[in-house]
Amino acid sequence: MSKNKLLSLTITSLILLGSYNNTNALEIYTPRPTIFHEVKKGDTFIKIAEKYFKDGSLYDELAEYNQRYPDYIYIGEHILVPDKQILLGNIQDIDHYGCTPVDAENPKDLNWKFYQMKEGDTFNGTYYTWYKEIFEEKPEIANEFTHVDLRTGLYIFNSIEDEYNMQIGTKIYLMDYDNLILYTRNLKETNKLTKKR
Repeated sequence: MSKNKLLSLTITSLILLGSYNNTNALEIYTPRPTIFHEVKKGDTFIKIAEKYFKDGSLYDELAEYNQRYPDYIYIGEHILVPDKQILLGNIQDIDHYGCTPVDAENPKDLNWKFYQMKEGDTFNGTYYTWYKEIFEEKPEIANEFTHVDLRTGLYIFNSIEDEYNMQIGTKIYLMDYDNLILYTRNLKETNKLTKKR
């Protein structure tokens, strides 16, 4: 099974877990791909917005998205037409799993989030950035798990092959505390709480 299929199945299972385990789980929304509209004679931002969004009043937002003035459009150029929810700013940077980037200003909001590795990052450091306070928040699990256990759970969840050779830009998918505990508990109960080196 490929890494992407495994990750997709795992996230699907967490959607089911989240339906009863975490009332704050974000609803998964899959946007349509961005369309490249080639401008034809007679096209305006109003007409393009009407064609794709059934709402010509969104012409201003569409022009701004393309970093253009609404009154200037040229035959033959390509206008980016994103999903309506992305255009309206309701969802930003959503990926094909329905996840959005983690927000450093809301470090406890981890469900359906991802972190993209930057230069100098390590998997270990990424885990501790977001989960270092898990035992303070959930002291009742101290007799059941260690940080090594939970870190390994996150490692397996992300299907990481080699944590010492991770590429810049690699996405680390995160879970809220409850789902990480539940996921790691399942791995432990099925004797899968090990990782490949």
